[in-house]
Amino acid sequence: MATQDGFVRVAEVAEVPPGKAIAVRVEDRSVALFNHEGSIYATDNQCPHMGYPLIRGRARNGVLQCDWHGWSYAMAGGGCFTGGCDDLDTFPVQVRGDDIHVKVAGVASRRTGAHYLLLKEGLLSRDNWVLSKAVAIMLAQGVSEDETLRLLVTHLGKHIATEHDANGSWRLARVANGIHVARRLPPDDRLIPLMMAAKGASGRAGDRPDRQPLPPPVSWQKLADWVRMFSRDRDWEGIEKCPVTARGLGGCDERILPLAFECVLAPHFIGFGFNILHLVRLAEVLDEFGWEVAEQLVCNLVAKMLGRHRGTPDGVRREAIEAYAALQSDLDDLAEPDGSADFDEDAFGEALLSGELSTVFGAVTAALQSGVHVNRIADTMVMLAADRMARTPVSFNPGRWDLRAEMQMGSAIRGVFRHAGYASAAKAVYHAGWQFYGDRWLNIPNRPLSLAKL
Repeated sequence: MATQDGFVRVAEVAEVPPGKAIAVRVEDRSVALFNHEGSIYATDNQCPHMGYPLIRGRARNGVLQCDWHGWSYAMAGGGCFTGGCDDLDTFPVQVRGDDIHVKVAGVASRRTGAHYLLLKEGLLSRDNWVLSKAVAIMLAQGVSEDETLRLLVTHLGKHIATEHDANGSWRLARVANGIHVARRLPPDDRLIPLMMAAKGASGRAGDRPDRQPLPPPVSWQKLADWVRMFSRDRDWEGIEKCPVTARGLGGCDERILPLAFECVLAPHFIGFGFNILHLVRLAEVLDEFGWEVAEQLVCNLVAKMLGRHRGTPDGVRREAIEAYAALQSDLDDLAEPDGSADFDEDAFGEALLSGELSTVFGAVTAALQSGVHVNRIADTMVMLAADRMARTPVSFNPGRWDLRAEMQMGSAIRGVFRHAGYASAAKAVYHAGWQFYGDRWLNIPNRPLSLAKL
């Protein structure tokens, strides 16, 4: 409870034993309390260098040293002993009886106010130190985390549109994963994943004229047909104007990504499962930030992924394309089951790792036709890949990139279901099955999941 002189009770003295430190929340700021050499000190809990929590640092002789990079500050006044760093914010402290009171209101931050310019500089230069400092300052000064992330997503759209082909989707994955990890951590521990997201978004962002919609007359159905045609022809520039035009029609926003999923799940995309992974990430970013922020990123990257060069398939991949193509009409009509069907996970796992394409696709078809829900199949694929990775020696790399792809492809099935419906998710199972078949070279003996779970 705040008193009239601006001090706020934040803790009991007993909560901060001599030589120890705790973090408290005061007016949306994380404040570090130290009981050092008989006195209580209060400072900003974020190191001005790169934002690491200072309660994990080391206090000696009135000097606080950050435990990450070793930068040091005077605990009483906040002065930085290391060149090139802002001073540390410190706050007045009063001990009233058994309680500690801190005054945060009215204490001007010593950090620069040019955080937006600093973030833009970091995004253009790709400098890790500048990016970390900019994100740390924005978080410490109470700038909305969502606002910071919107700046990252907007810059990412410009960067990919001007500097990358379809492989720019790997940048998107890094940004989306960084945001996802940060969301799972308490605010004081989010700096590192947010900095990784910023690193993924960073790079040159050239000037590019806005893509204008096609003039009328044009309909959604015609646009969808053109997207399918250009995707088959590997013509990404022909695709890009279609979602831009669809947005201008109004009422079509919810149709754009399901159409994109339809295209990347087509038979000729067998062997390009990472397109599915990245399209799921793109859908998550669009859900969180909306079209106003993500339009350029979505329209440009969807076009590049759908129209990417795919090369001439070899004999095995051609066989898979033909087998999967023969199932399309049945999959289009597949309805979501109630999930009560029996499922032999051990037999399904053995089939996936058989090294025989017909066995892999046959097991997927049998599971779907018997009413096994795609979410159950996805769980089995993820657990099977995780068990394979857990049984690989740590002294060498027998294909962890491929095993990670197995887990990601299995997990992506749920994302396709969420964003594009059950029939599309069922198709995604075949693409995930191809990943397991493609890893037949890995020398990891099959182990029944029923044994792995014991």
